[in-house]
Amino acid sequence: MLGPAFKWNDSDDMSVLFLRYGSVATIKRRDGWVEVEINWAGRKVRGSDGSIRLARRGVERWIAARGGPHEKRRPHEPSAEMMRKRAAEDALIALVRRR
Repeated sequence: MLGPAFKWNDSDDMSVLFLRYGSVATIKRRDGWVEVEINWAGRKVRGSDGSIRLARRGVERWIAARGGPHEKRRPHEPSAEMMRKRAAEDALIALVRRR
């Protein structure tokens, strides 16, 4: 669900989600339940779940719902902002040429 910049790192009682090289979420197994901590956009969210598998799915959905980084556009595709700038520049050039 999340882009290739995300990677889960698992151990026996813990799972950590990395975004590039920084930790975004930590899931730890406790006595019969799972503790979840998400660090996203400068805030920390804590919760619990029944299993590591369910907690991982919940974390991925939580990040995706908040506009987490998805796969980037292809390098040759201009962004919407770049297209607006080009259109403004073209309009200005056309105006100058008319004079």
